[in-house]
Amino acid sequence: MEFLYTDGDGIVPTSGREVMPAGEWIALNASAGKIPSTDVFQQALEDRAFQLEETCARPTAWTWTKEPAWFSQRYHWDAWNVIESFPDENDNVPWYFNKGSAPIINNGGKFYLATDLREKAMDLLSRLWLCVESVVSNHPFIKGTDHPLKFNYLRLQSGWDSADSVDSITREARAKALEFLGFLNWWTSSVTRWDFSLHPWMVDFIRTFQLRSLKKRGVFLDLVRNWHHLNIAHLLAEDVPVYYFWMDDHTQYPSLTQLSPRILQAYHDACTALDRTEVDAEEIMGYDEEITTIRRHDEFLQLHSPPDHISSPLFIDIPATATVYIVDFEGWARRPITDFVIVKDYAEKFHFFIDLEMTGGMVTIWRWKPRVTNPGSGQKAGTEGSGISVEAKRGNREIREIFKSLYAPSPKESFDKWGRLRLPGEVSSDSSAGSPNPNASPQRDEASVTMLPRPSWVPEAHPSIPVPRMTASEEIPSRWVQAMSAPSPLLSQSRASSVRRSDTSERRSSRDSRRSASPPTSSRKQLLPASRSTFLAELRRLGDEFAVREATWSSKKPLNWNLEFLDVGFLLIPDPKAQARLRYWAACSGDASSMAAILFKAICFSIPFAIGVKVEDFSRFKPEEVSDMDRLVGKPTCNVEPPFLYTAQGALKAYYMSRVNDVIRRPHARILIGMGGPIAWLGRKWGGAELVAQFMSGPSPDVYVHRRGYIDSDDEHPLFLYTDEMSPQEVDVMFGCIRSDSDKDKSLYPSKDILDDGCFFWTGEWDSRMEDMFVDLTKEILQGTAKFRTPGMWNDYFRRRNRMSRGNRDRLNHIVPASLMHLHTRILDGFHVDWHKSRIARIEIPEEYRTRQIGNRGAL
Repeated sequence: MEFLYTDGDGIVPTSGREVMPAGEWIALNASAGKIPSTDVFQQALEDRAFQLEETCARPTAWTWTKEPAWFSQRYHWDAWNVIESFPDENDNVPWYFNKGSAPIINNGGKFYLATDLREKAMDLLSRLWLCVESVVSNHPFIKGTDHPLKFNYLRLQSGWDSADSVDSITREARAKALEFLGFLNWWTSSVTRWDFSLHPWMVDFIRTFQLRSLKKRGVFLDLVRNWHHLNIAHLLAEDVPVYYFWMDDHTQYPSLTQLSPRILQAYHDACTALDRTEVDAEEIMGYDEEITTIRRHDEFLQLHSPPDHISSPLFIDIPATATVYIVDFEGWARRPITDFVIVKDYAEKFHFFIDLEMTGGMVTIWRWKPRVTNPGSGQKAGTEGSGISVEAKRGNREIREIFKSLYAPSPKESFDKWGRLRLPGEVSSDSSAGSPNPNASPQRDEASVTMLPRPSWVPEAHPSIPVPRMTASEEIPSRWVQAMSAPSPLLSQSRASSVRRSDTSERRSSRDSRRSASPPTSSRKQLLPASRSTFLAELRRLGDEFAVREATWSSKKPLNWNLEFLDVGFLLIPDPKAQARLRYWAACSGDASSMAAILFKAICFSIPFAIGVKVEDFSRFKPEEVSDMDRLVGKPTCNVEPPFLYTAQGALKAYYMSRVNDVIRRPHARILIGMGGPIAWLGRKWGGAELVAQFMSGPSPDVYVHRRGYIDSDDEHPLFLYTDEMSPQEVDVMFGCIRSDSDKDKSLYPSKDILDDGCFFWTGEWDSRMEDMFVDLTKEILQGTAKFRTPGMWNDYFRRRNRMSRGNRDRLNHIVPASLMHLHTRILDGFHVDWHKSRIARIEIPEEYRTRQIGNRGAL
């Protein structure tokens, strides 16, 4: 059917309907009777934005894994969980579908899962995880895309204090098995050549489940909020049940017309009247205007761009040095393309623009603006089309599934037509695919709220729920309206018919538009862009004076944060000066658009911070099998690190290196990277990128096995967070410090305290002057000419280096800390959340700006 969505058989799916006073539930590929009652009803109607994902998208009860789930960008595969299975060779239902209590053995006062079931579960979970791991580790799965986490199935072997505990872990195992199967079902149904990256036994193993033939769990959609992510045509083509709630306000969005219950009912009425299974649009009488609107939009709810092969430059016009990006769908972020074979194929299929003002040239390709008829449109995911490369052969549905996790917008990030992060306050002059009908602007009384009558299937004990009213778009743009708008600040330039140079000032301003803020959710957040920009300008003025522009350290191999670590970790930065630097980057630096980027930048510039983890999250880092070495190395002992005592002549290098290597190899040595300053430099120097990778991966076994290290239990407001910790003796070894009286301590490297006290050019950030000094000191150690220096000798050494380099005579070690304290205070005036002990996953970048009110601390 050319104007409505169809199922796997190419037929418009029947629609179940559950009518309510505020609207109606629509169920495609399923019956409306599958809609759960109270919880779903409350989440759908109480607040248009729904609840937080962690509270509504992933309920922990195992039974919920067989019910439809709310759409979640993070757990997008949930809709594909199977809710039935084929019996095994003995005509038995698989163990992960059994609803009864698990068979339990009582042995010595401990409760264990029965051996037969335990072996079945461990075998299945281990093999499923190997399949999932192989998928996420190989092309075309995009690194950084969300995927299921590993289940510690060795917990099934453990003895528990109660039978309920065994039942609980068994339910977790069942849910995890279904989640693995759902993920594999999504991947094998969505991707061409999915089997190429897997071992043959994995392919055969996955096919034994016959996943595509089984009924799926299904998904609840908020059409207006999630339209940038949705792939409804793919879901229906694979027979995944789709549910959405339709209200009168949805008629303001022309792109949603094809999902209107009026249109669906009219189509099926026409089929009944003509006694056919399908009819053409012209045979549906009285809906010409709606059908015209439907045909103006594509299956991704975007405005349909008619093919036009003459209003773009040609592939031969693209400079060989150009950086090429593609924006796959309206409102998405751009992604780079480095293979010119793919560039050539796409340049022939889609419109693009060449910006010669950028160094080497920059090319932006728009997949949603075709040059030829329907390249990849309507092509089923998992099937190949025409093209030179594998990627070019993928249809639009498949491209959407592969890249949506990383490049689709989020409530915190929106992108302009060019795929760049959008500044708050930018307004599009376009009428985008999902924008409300400009002629439909009903005026609502903001205070007008009516109570929704209780449907028959909601218990009487449940309180009445207010029906929300949308504010007119002319007054305060709602989150929905903003989410559906795709700004095009360069609209006047997008009409270019050939490669040309644009006005320099316009281009410069557009290239500076790299950051965005979360769409406003209430009138309290409707701030004038000028007030935020003025505040940011002041922060730049305060922070730029002593900021270090380029890092002196970089890794030769790619390093990535363990996303699980950042998800559960709490940021520990008790030093306000360090926090000022991190938040200055977040507000004013173009390369710090996420917490992962900010914290990696802190590593490169030796800014101190740590990531604390709670005891209940230790299992996320503990491997299934803890090695004997990990059990032994971190085990508490009565041994104390011997002091650094160098007495032999002529063997300094050997002694120092042997002591340092002994410290570096310890699991908890990774925390050196987060200690900042000179000790972090020494950690990177002697531990290399491998030690940095360990720090970014999570806590060491000292923490999650032996519960050693630092814990904030002595703080005024403890959260009982654990981190790795170095002993004072280990730190002395790294600096080559021989302890005596406090003013006569001698060391091979100056500590942070010594730098703070006497190094004029020390600013707290690691710059080229600090790098050069520590490189020279290291050469002296390796050449056997190093000297032990007391604090007074170090001060003399600093003065000599400053004179030799003709450096600034200002005492930066005193001026910069005072400047940073002022910067920190000023940051808190506009960004009120203290990052210290904040959960990293909940720190918003960019931060929400709010001026302080009179009477608050630091009021303006």
